[in-house]
Amino acid sequence: RAEGVERLSMGPCPMAGLEGVKRWSILHYIFATLYETSLGNRIFGFQGLESFKDKFRPRWEPIFIAASPRMSVMTLYMGCRMWRLL
Repeated sequence: RAEGVERLSMGPCPMAGLEGVKRWSILHYIFATLYETSLGNRIFGFQGLESFKDKFRPRWEPIFIAASPRMSVMTLYMGCRMWRLL
């Protein structure tokens, strides 16, 4: 702050804030299952990461991934790995 920094990003928090996903869509079901189950949290500590970042009282903002014309699951996975989301 003393050096004029006005904003700091702690990076994304995957699967948190599913409000933007249509409630009964297949994506909502998959994301909610990953976020809420022990299996999903063993793969990646979704809830632990969100809990840790909450301590800093962040202003949460949604992040979207888009691709054209189509993106395979493997391409999405590799993109998430590249951006250290997984």
